[in-house]
Amino acid sequence: MAGAFAEINFTSKWGIEPEVLFSQVSSQTASNFSEEYQEGINSKDIKLQYMNIPILLTYKLPIPILSLQLGPQFGTLLNKNNSITTSGANAFKSGDFSMVAGAQVNLLMLKAGIRYVYGITNINDITDADTWKTRTFQIYVGFKIF
Repeated sequence: MAGAFAEINFTSKWGIEPEVLFSQVSSQTASNFSEEYQEGINSKDIKLQYMNIPILLTYKLPIPILSLQLGPQFGTLLNKNNSITTSGANAFKSGDFSMVAGAQVNLLMLKAGIRYVYGITNINDITDADTWKTRTFQIYVGFKIF
């Protein structure tokens, strides 16, 4: 992922961190997926690019350099022409809503952290029979410019 963030602190402990991120999610199809949608699959690897906007509530722990984050994330699929069926229909919905939880280390102008993104939205646009949801771990490093 790559992007930009802002820190808006309400108190010395609480704040929000809105972000705009370009994210690529990679996945491999399961064995039962290839049986159900056999025709037209060229590869078992799937890569989706999203423009994500997480809005994270941040709580700074008593240890000054550590903080916890929690909040919603709104995502828009950028590669909408990705199809994995012979009909050419889009396999993935264009929007994704997720919840984000993580921890962050703050050292002067450097930020580093780990997050878990749990998808709420069913991103399957082929059929309502199957439910596909994103589940992602993110490890990141960021720099504050000002």
